[in-house]
Amino acid sequence: MNSAKHFIKKKPTITVLLSVYNAENYVGIAIESILKQSFTDFELIAVDDCSTDKSWDIVQQYMKLDSRVIAKRNEVNLGGCKTLNVGLKLAKGKYIARLDNDDWSYPNRLEKQFDFLEAHPDVGIVGGVMEIMNQHGEVIGQRKYNISDQEIRNKIFRYSPFSHPLVMIR
Repeated sequence: MNSAKHFIKKKPTITVLLSVYNAENYVGIAIESILKQSFTDFELIAVDDCSTDKSWDIVQQYMKLDSRVIAKRNEVNLGGCKTLNVGLKLAKGKYIARLDNDDWSYPNRLEKQFDFLEAHPDVGIVGGVMEIMNQHGEVIGQRKYNISDQEIRNKIFRYSPFSHPLVMIR
């Protein structure tokens, strides 16, 4: 006899939170970069903020292809922050990783960030270096962010010392 808990889906270790708005040219690339991660114990919550292009259709296609993709659409346009909060309420992961709809992640991003947070239980958030690319996918620059705890503490009340699409939060 099977117990009821046998049918309960295990909570993912990581929730990747993606807000989507009029990004039909990029959102598929963003989603695929997460689906191709070396770390596979995640859910990807994509919340569409009433896009007027084909973004919602694209997100729904990925949801049909991969059970880790959870798609939600706002009834009215809420804007970026409120849309992220909609997704955050659905999140089940131990960690929250962010991704913007026009960005992509290297295949080992989630694994590296997870490993670091697991090895450093006193750390609450990790980030990374952003590479700037042109329309041909060629790296044309970098944006580096604060590394040390002291640098972050010195700047956090003046501006965000992290790039949102690069963070993973405990």
